[in-house]
Amino acid sequence: MIAVDANPEWKKAYAWAWDSISIAMERAKLRFRESNYRGLTGTLGSQALTLVRYVSETKKPNGERLPQFQDANLNSTKFRLLSPAPIYADLEELQLADRLQDALDQLGAEDPFVKAVLGGKEPAAVAKELVTGTKLADPAFRKQLLEGGQKIH
Repeated sequence: MIAVDANPEWKKAYAWAWDSISIAMERAKLRFRESNYRGLTGTLGSQALTLVRYVSETKKPNGERLPQFQDANLNSTKFRLLSPAPIYADLEELQLADRLQDALDQLGAEDPFVKAVLGGKEPAAVAKELVTGTKLADPAFRKQLLEGGQKIH
């Protein structure tokens, strides 16, 4: 910027770029905050998201799918989803409660995501409800969801 400022011709032609970059950086910071704090964490959250994506991605032609859902990677994605490895509910609750508390702290109680997820409740209470209220820790249930697609509710 110093070289551009020192040359009136360059300044006239290119100074706008720094304003554009500054605006883009501010937008990127906002998007980063939202994407960083609007999401799930832990094994259960990851599995839930993968299951939902699996159903929608496998309907697409192979070349249009996200990489982990392309034919070459589909078996390893299924293997991870159906793994019988134990899921520790206490750890899942703690991770989710921390993520929800971070979302509340960083985005505020009026943020649409925070309002929808917490519904006025404390993050720890919501995390406990979500973890104890799901069957996703059961590999047989995940297999049923995987094979049933959108038909299972």
